[in-house]
Amino acid sequence: MAVGPPTGGSGNPPPHPAPPVQPHPILAPSPLFALPTLNFTASQVATVCETLEESGDIERLARFLWSLPVAHPNVTELDRSEAVLRARAIVAYHTGHFR
Repeated sequence: MAVGPPTGGSGNPPPHPAPPVQPHPILAPSPLFALPTLNFTASQVATVCETLEESGDIERLARFLWSLPVAHPNVTELDRSEAVLRARAIVAYHTGHFR
């Protein structure tokens, strides 16, 4: 009797188990590809809002407000700025997003 690897019922060797599937690690974005962030002061944001409001370019005003970071360093100051509040109200009115 010959000694060799065990065989399955059909004379073929049993299949080797598949290697375990390793999940791909989640990679953090490289700082080289990170989008630049602009840090405006609350006064600068208010001035830009006033200028865009006076120009009548509501679409551009909306894009500017949308581009402000959610975690702006001066978020409480922005929330109290009359120019910023007025700009948000104008954009909301023109886009129909108001109550």
